[in-house]
Amino acid sequence: MKLSRFCGIRWKSVYAMSVELGKRSGRSPLAIFLDFVDCYRKRGTSWLNYMLFGFHITTDPAIRDSFVTEYKDNIYINSIRNSQKALDILLDKG
Repeated sequence: MKLSRFCGIRWKSVYAMSVELGKRSGRSPLAIFLDFVDCYRKRGTSWLNYMLFGFHITTDPAIRDSFVTEYKDNIYINSIRNSQKALDILLDKG
């Protein structure tokens, strides 16, 4: 996990999302937050991945590992499937 990415997280939004996902799953917001940090560290899961994949409900590590995550797997897939020239084009959003 990159410290710069971790420090760049909008913590107010993270707190609000932890509360909402806690309501949906019956878990405490703190448990949701700590679980997200663990998923981020181990799997490269973004908040969007965490919500869309239902990780606040599904806690089985085998199921969680079957998803392609934004930070870890995207980098790997882009590095093996795209030439550097193609990757430069894909990453240039302008």
